[in-house]
Amino acid sequence: MISLVRAGLGWLPPEVRRTASLLSNELEAVDVAIRGHDEVVLHNDFHEGNFVLDRPVGRISGIWDFSCVQTGSVSFDLRYLDGTSRDLNRRVARHYTSITGRRVDLRAAVVANRVENVADAIETGRRDLLDAALARWAKVDAGS
Repeated sequence: MISLVRAGLGWLPPEVRRTASLLSNELEAVDVAIRGHDEVVLHNDFHEGNFVLDRPVGRISGIWDFSCVQTGSVSFDLRYLDGTSRDLNRRVARHYTSITGRRVDLRAAVVANRVENVADAIETGRRDLLDAALARWAKVDAGS
């Protein structure tokens, strides 16, 4: 994914290249730092659409869609929560840490998601995917 982003930097609009390059560098640093440390089984498609809640605005009582399971850092499993509220991200990470004793790096989750967004846009040649991702990032980063 990192190599795809680096190879595709020329395809990206000039105003996005620096951000994409910095994100891929940051993800590489995170990946190197955690490689081989405390890998777990990942759901690897963990987002609100795969949660089962015990009531309309309740607790997560289950998770479905295990078609993407693999091993890796738990921080990367939470990457798709980047588009949700920061409060939800913190609560899920805090709860995971409390029941497993494993620390979740939310910044690593955000970076992994954003590099994946850029890689998907480059791989498919779809500028609309990149534009949608940039809009989501701006909204989340602004606290909306």
